[in-house]
Amino acid sequence: MTATMPVTTRRRRSVAPWIAGGMTLFVLVAFLLYPIGTTLLNSFAPSGEKYSGSIVTIENLVRFWTSSQYKNAQIKTVIIGLAVTVLSTLVAVPVAYFVARVKMPFKPLILSLSIIPLISPPFIGAYSWVILFGRSGIVSQYLNAWFGFQMPPIYGFFGIILAMVLSHFTFVFLFVLGALTAADPHLEESARVMGASRWRVARTVILPLAIPPMLAGAMIVLIEALGEFGIPAILGGEVYVLSTLMYFQIHGLAFQPTALSGQSLTVPAPSRQPSPDPQRPRSGQGATQRDRGRLGLSGRGHRPRLHDDLLHSHLPALA
Repeated sequence: MTATMPVTTRRRRSVAPWIAGGMTLFVLVAFLLYPIGTTLLNSFAPSGEKYSGSIVTIENLVRFWTSSQYKNAQIKTVIIGLAVTVLSTLVAVPVAYFVARVKMPFKPLILSLSIIPLISPPFIGAYSWVILFGRSGIVSQYLNAWFGFQMPPIYGFFGIILAMVLSHFTFVFLFVLGALTAADPHLEESARVMGASRWRVARTVILPLAIPPMLAGAMIVLIEALGEFGIPAILGGEVYVLSTLMYFQIHGLAFQPTALSGQSLTVPAPSRQPSPDPQRPRSGQGATQRDRGRLGLSGRGHRPRLHDDLLHSHLPALA
């Protein structure tokens, strides 16, 4: 009897995964870890110098946390970020519910228009508010000429929060809309058959489905609002947030890279590159403020049952 030896074949490993992984690692290190690491190290360098390792100081971090200018900018940044997040959620969730659950005309148009804030720079929307409701805006001039009504200034906290909400609420809207559209409509129908009221259905069925995507979208809105530059640069007026203060640290004021490094560790980096905008109102307080005037801009297959009108929706307030 002759024994047959099993024939083993060596599988040739593909190099494509290694190439893809190496390119991904290179991009992360070169464009993410290296800039962040350099910024972190420069924050421990003496003022006006780059980090060399011989001298380490926390002077820049201490100056950031003790300076009233930086404190005010940080507080205003947090207030604006939280306000924009809450208001964007309050606007987006009802709109998403109506689009997903109510029969309404022009629904495809509404969905198409909701994508525009995601692909357009935020400062375009902010500049449109200036054209309409600025000190010399079109609507402001007509209201003053026809009715003698003077529009309140669009600059400051009100203008920043309003423009950011209209620019960022789309994140929460799309997340919640996707969850409500993909939800099984039999859950709501079963709850109604069992005798649950409209408020109980909204509280125990609809709201739990909307909470996870709502929180995910709100987190994105908060990150975007904290690092926003274009809208505060145009509509900020005398309200300075960390992103605009970082820009002044480079261009509007004397260039101090180490101070900027310590400041940038506390705020997400702006997502848009600034470009010059000479129309930002100047504060007129000395040479430093005149320099600030040179500001830059730079699922599943279920189809939910749609209601014929708003009065037959599940919202308890409309019941």
